[in-house]
Amino acid sequence: VDWLCRPENQSRCRKAAFELASIFSSEVGTKAIWQRLREPNTVHTDPYAPAFNPLPSDFGYYLPQSAPANLPEDFHGTYEAFQVLSGLNYKPDFVIDVGASTGIWSHAATLVWPRSRYILIDPLFKRYPSTIEHPRFERVEAGASNRDGETVIEVSEDLYNSSLISLGELGKQAEKIAIDLVKVDTVAKERKLTGRGLLKIDVQFAEHLVVQGAASILQEQIDFVLLELTLVRPNDRAKTLIEMFNMMDEYGFVYFDDLGEWRSPATGRLEQKDILFIRKDLEDLLPKETLYRKSA
Repeated sequence: VDWLCRPENQSRCRKAAFELASIFSSEVGTKAIWQRLREPNTVHTDPYAPAFNPLPSDFGYYLPQSAPANLPEDFHGTYEAFQVLSGLNYKPDFVIDVGASTGIWSHAATLVWPRSRYILIDPLFKRYPSTIEHPRFERVEAGASNRDGETVIEVSEDLYNSSLISLGELGKQAEKIAIDLVKVDTVAKERKLTGRGLLKIDVQFAEHLVVQGAASILQEQIDFVLLELTLVRPNDRAKTLIEMFNMMDEYGFVYFDDLGEWRSPATGRLEQKDILFIRKDLEDLLPKETLYRKSA
């Protein structure tokens, strides 16, 4: 009270209030609201930020950029995580999509990195009723594993649950077919991949086999790895989330982000997670002022 009663302090407060008053006008607020309604997928400047001057160390919630309305909800987490990487100035020279199915996942990635090179690997491309086309998509029709050669794969009724590992009733097997097998390392060599990139693997419990077949490129060129991991082991050949965490640690990668999950519709039990891993030494290359900020 004593401080406020001093004329010089009153003058200081009134001057500051006068300078900030225009920020709180109905015109500024209305404009901000309409901008967000008209451009929901655009990052907008907070018009009220100058009035508060938050410190870099202040706690705040990170608000991701909204995914496009026409992108299926299952891929919103992927899109938002890639927006985070883009905000950290990360731009992959190439993206390898193992278990690409229709190409929808790669499509989500192109919305963030339209100029990257995309290698899509899947043995069932011709069986999907339709696939997403993009000028930067290069398709490899084979099953990715820890060896080159041939094998027999169980094809599920919906195609999406097809796997190199027998899933029994879980996979709703429709038939068995012979397919070509290829290591990611082999694809990288044949396609002459250069620069640095991101590897995504979603192959229904056979992710560890793909990782083993990508040992060289993981060590030399991959910065991020996205894996679909399971908490419930379907059979002895599959590996659990914890086992895959340990495996990725051995390959030089650690947990970076959580991109989504799948729960049993009957019980609500958590069964699968989409996890993004980062190469251990990559944090030294990312800008510290954005990497360690709490507020955004």
